[in-house]
Amino acid sequence: MIVKQPVQLTQEALTETPAATPTEPAPKPSDPQPVASGPTFNIESYCAKVAEAAGGSYMIEKSCREMERDAATNIPEAPQRVRSYCERVGDAVGGSYQIYATCIEQELGAAADL
Repeated sequence: MIVKQPVQLTQEALTETPAATPTEPAPKPSDPQPVASGPTFNIESYCAKVAEAAGGSYMIEKSCREMERDAATNIPEAPQRVRSYCERVGDAVGGSYQIYATCIEQELGAAADL
């Protein structure tokens, strides 16, 4: 027969702090919080490339950043299959939340039509 001994917790055990863990650098205020289990695209890098492809326009880069930040905070809920596919699509164009979100919307629409 196995007899289990009751565990007695001391005040010290209850207030003990866990060992320090490495911390990640704090996100910049301009970076949106990525959706849980979603991609993390670099908005500044992506929009700089978009602007450069358009001839180096600061206005295009500024608008791109605004639209990417908005898209990053408004990602629709979707099944993992759709999110995975659309993450690859968003990544294929250089890392765009706009493309990722639009892809999810279109995939959900197509699935609903089946």
